[in-house]
Amino acid sequence: VIPAVGLVMCNISCIWCLIFLANPKGSFAILLSEFVVGVFLQILGLPFVAVSQVSLFSKVTAEKTQGFSQGFRRSIGGLATILGPMWAGGLTNNLYVMLGVMMGLLTLLTIMMILSYSYLVEPPPTQISTVNRSMDDDC
Repeated sequence: VIPAVGLVMCNISCIWCLIFLANPKGSFAILLSEFVVGVFLQILGLPFVAVSQVSLFSKVTAEKTQGFSQGFRRSIGGLATILGPMWAGGLTNNLYVMLGVMMGLLTLLTIMMILSYSYLVEPPPTQISTVNRSMDDDC
């Protein structure tokens, strides 16, 4: 549920930015307030996504290679931190492309989360107790 909250907030933020910031109109105060709302929504959603992503990644990697896997994930994140602003800086004159690609990636991530949500949710307690009882019977 936590990654879903973060993704919803990030999607709302991206839609807000596509509507209000891609083709800015109005006075400086209006533009600044629109920008602040977009950044606030993004910052509100990112911690949910980031923390959930790290914890889920540690659950799906093997214990033996977890250090390497986490290091590789952090390296890719560092590379994205360097290349992302460089790529976006080249698109400051075409904000629809920059924000559209971000919206496309968020949509892809949201679809992937929806399709795998049943695997992310903890099973109800009744199923867990049934499994434990059958394991006790086998012993």
